[in-house]
Amino acid sequence: AILPVGLLGSVLALLISGIPLSSTAMIGFILVIGITANNAIVLVAFIEQLRKEGKSLYEAVSVGTSLRIQPKLMTAFIAMAGMVPLAIAREEGGEILQPLALTILGGMPVALIATLIVLPVIYLMVHERKIKREERKRNFDV
Repeated sequence: AILPVGLLGSVLALLISGIPLSSTAMIGFILVIGITANNAIVLVAFIEQLRKEGKSLYEAVSVGTSLRIQPKLMTAFIAMAGMVPLAIAREEGGEILQPLALTILGGMPVALIATLIVLPVIYLMVHERKIKREERKRNFDV
């Protein structure tokens, strides 16, 4: 559910800059999807680990998300900082890598917000429904 959100930022960056879709931009899309998926998997696994340790649903999501904010921000900012020279390159060959850099610079912040805000909300909604379903099933079986 959050993977397309990161792509939205990438597409907007290309539209704003006026750079056409190219194979290097497509590689940037793939990178944004991969980084977003990895961040989501790590966050969900960490929340699940906290739940197995006995934390409540809300506590696990809150603690898990807050503990993962700093590493995610650092990783995203370092990746984006590495793309800035490519995005502003004006020398020969720079136009080849510019779409890659812009898709990453546009997609990473949006994907980061989706991972740290949207994903925990979706996780809570899904697991709240699951808990309610299990409660109804238990009450029905009694």
